[in-house]
Amino acid sequence: MLDTACAMRFFNCMAGEGVPPVANRLLATLDAGSRNRLRALMEPVSFESGATLARAGEPVTYSYFVASGMISMVKTMKSGRAVEIAAVGREGMAPLAATLNFDRAVFDSVVQIRATGFRIAQRELWKSVAQNAEFDRTIHAYGEVAMAQLARTAACNILHSVKKRCCRWLLTAHDNAESDVFPLTHEYLALMLGVRRAAVSLAAESLQRAGLIEYCHGKMTVKNRPALERAACECYAAGRAELDKLFSTEQPA
Repeated sequence: MLDTACAMRFFNCMAGEGVPPVANRLLATLDAGSRNRLRALMEPVSFESGATLARAGEPVTYSYFVASGMISMVKTMKSGRAVEIAAVGREGMAPLAATLNFDRAVFDSVVQIRATGFRIAQRELWKSVAQNAEFDRTIHAYGEVAMAQLARTAACNILHSVKKRCCRWLLTAHDNAESDVFPLTHEYLALMLGVRRAAVSLAAESLQRAGLIEYCHGKMTVKNRPALERAACECYAAGRAELDKLFSTEQPA
C-alpha cells in the first residue's frame, strides 16, 4: 500500500525537483522551504477504492493530504444505511476532523476513487501548523470551507432533486478521477446520495439519453461536461468557487 511509484512522483514534487507544482493544493500554499521541512515528517501513500482511512468515533492518528483520487466522508446510521456528506480530492485533507484538531473522527473516511497522497502523524501536523502562521491560516480556512460544504450538502439532500444531486456528484468525481471514465455502480451512487437504486437508475438513464454520460458494466463515462454542469444544482459551482478563492495564492514549486 505504501511507496508506490505514482505516490513517489507526487512526493518528489514536494521537494521542488524541477517538476510541476505539488498536486495537493493545501501543500501548494506553502513556500518551498516550508514544504521541504514538512517533507521529512510525511510519507507517500496509495490506497485502492474501498479502503477506510478513519472510522467515526475512533482516534485520529494520521492526516492524509490527497494528491489524486477522492475520499468520501460517510455517515452511517444504526440501521446500516449510509450517505456521503462530503468529498475530499486534491484540494484537501482527510479526515475532516483533523482540520479542527479533533481527537476523534466524526465520519468514516472511505476511498471512493483510488487515491495517492501523503500522510503525517496528527501530532506532527499540528506541531508544524503551530510553527507556520501561513499554514495555520490555510488549514483553518480550509476547515471553514469544509464545514460550509457539510451544511450545503445537508440542504442539497433535502431541497434538490436526485437528478441534480447526481450531476453534482458526477462532476466532483470527474474532477478527481483524472479521466473521463471511472468505475461506478448505480448501487454505490445510490448509497452515496442516500436514495434508492431505482431513483439513481432513472436519473442516470435520463442523463445518458441526453448524451451527458454513458454508463456500461460498472463504468461511468462523462461525455458532455459543460452540459453536466448546467444540469447540476447550484451546490457544485458554489463549492468550486469557495475552493478557488481559498487557493488563489498558491505558491510556485
